[in-house]
Order: sequence, then C-alpha cells, then structure tokens
Amino acid sequence: MAVGEDGQGKASATAVTVLRRGTLALQGHPRKGERAALLLLRPSSGRRHQLRVHCKLLGHPIVGDATYADDAIAYRMFLHAARLTLPLPSVTYDISCPADFDHAL
Repeated sequence: MAVGEDGQGKASATAVTVLRRGTLALQGHPRKGERAALLLLRPSSGRRHQLRVHCKLLGHPIVGDATYADDAIAYRMFLHAARLTLPLPSVTYDISCPADFDHAL
C-alpha cells in the first residue's frame, strides 16, 4: 500500500501479507466473532502512525486502536513489533521478539 503520492500528506509505503484469517476471539469485545486477520506489515518508510493509518485505509483497522479504529474496549492495541533493525554508525542491532496472538484470533 502506498499513500501520499496524490499530495495528501507525505509519501509512505507498507507491504501487507495476510498470515492467518479467522474470527476475533476476545472475550467481552463487541466485535467478538467478526472476521479478523493476522497481518505481517513491513513499512518501507517511517511515518508517524503509518501502520495504523494504512490498516484503517485498507478497511481493516487494528484491534484496540482507540484513535484510528475507535476501539477503546480491547485491553490493548494488537500491534506488535516482531522484529526491529536499528542500523547505527558503529553497529546494527537486530532485535526479534515473536508475538503469540493465538488467543485473539
């Protein structure tokens, strides 16, 4: 997904891959039972709130995102950085932290 080339904000791009489809399984959530998906999001630019905005524009806002999904009911936002690479002048840090969202989907 690419946004901003039309003059509406700065250009940004995110590659989106569907890893798994299912239904939302959060107890007490008003959208429990609705279709949901686990996505792999790979931003190629670093704009503020980029992933959250792109998911909303695709029609699939992030569960628990009170700002872009109007979802303040979930106990947390279901956005997780599974891998983060920080290239610094003297060293590059590559940090991985897999998430287990099986309870939510």
